[in-house]
Amino acid sequence: MKRSRGFNTEAVHAGESSNRFADAVTVPVFQTSNFLMNDEKYSSPDNVNNVYTRLGNPTIGALVEKLNALCNASFGVFFSSGMGAISAVLGSFLKKEDSILFCRPIYGGTSALLDEFRHAGIRMDSFTPSSIDRITSLIDHTTRIIYTETLTNPSSQLVDIEKIATIAESHNILLVVDNTFLSPYNFTALDHGAHIEVHSLSKYINGHSDVVAGYACTNDQAVYERVRSMMTMIGSNGNPADAFLVMRGAKTLGLRMQAHNTNGEVIARFLSSSPVIKCVQHPSLVKDLPACYRNCPGYGGMIYLEFFREEDAMKFIRSAKLLTEATSLGGVESLVTMPSLTSHSSSARDDLTEAGISSSGVRLSLGVEDSEDLLKSISEVLSVL
Repeated sequence: MKRSRGFNTEAVHAGESSNRFADAVTVPVFQTSNFLMNDEKYSSPDNVNNVYTRLGNPTIGALVEKLNALCNASFGVFFSSGMGAISAVLGSFLKKEDSILFCRPIYGGTSALLDEFRHAGIRMDSFTPSSIDRITSLIDHTTRIIYTETLTNPSSQLVDIEKIATIAESHNILLVVDNTFLSPYNFTALDHGAHIEVHSLSKYINGHSDVVAGYACTNDQAVYERVRSMMTMIGSNGNPADAFLVMRGAKTLGLRMQAHNTNGEVIARFLSSSPVIKCVQHPSLVKDLPACYRNCPGYGGMIYLEFFREEDAMKFIRSAKLLTEATSLGGVESLVTMPSLTSHSSSARDDLTEAGISSSGVRLSLGVEDSEDLLKSISEVLSVL
């Protein structure tokens, strides 16, 4: 198990130029005590971050403490959405003429955000889960961040985090990992070399499809302070009511993930034997997994499948009785969608093809229903295609 060692970030707030991350972008640390009278009521440790909810709140603090424990993190920040977390993280360390490397395919919302950064003068290049070896050749003196998902959205391919972490560490580059698809129950990215781990809490951690929220965590205090300062400045903080709901959901994360893991493996193996399906992608079907994933208790309920015909894909998503056509994921109910029409609809067709996303591709988010019920519902649809 490889735990991230952090950076030489002492210069972040001192304004020194010895550390390339300190120079990436100027983000002042927003401390309430700097803006209020020197009065014990406001400046005491218990109150300094709770005088205004954008800065902090006791319920939010309790949630972050729980999430930090789940992710083996020392520091965490609660956001109003997963995209809020990603935006604040990237915005904290990128400036004009910097560059970022990212793994494709990637969530459509993140892809759109990267396009905005590109328009702002930030250069970028990409690699795939099978072409990690080319990362080194893409790195230059402007490279600030390597960004990846543990399990790619929507293609459900595992990315070798430890291999990328070794490269990032040797070049003093920040490794940011979106671990939403696996959840901290199955995998903790910080333990395998990531410097920042992000989650859309709307998905597995909350688990009930009734909250939009996000979270970013790290073991580096200076990195944390930059991200938290960015959150307070742009106002992407989560609210206490949502924090309460996420805490409620997190209490059953282990129980739910066991069901998601089982259903993911059972349904993936069943689908892989269907003559109307061109390919099925789920980690349980891969014989040679990256070493960092071999001790995972499971790989979640996210499956990507591609039909031979686009019309069969459409019939499938709108006919299976236990599969609700919807764009979210990670909840107790099973959902199904065609990424080319939803999460990745803004991407150009050539970009989708390059990322391995077909117009006949389907993304399944298997819930916690009984495996036999899911098998019956899916087999009934496949039998008439």
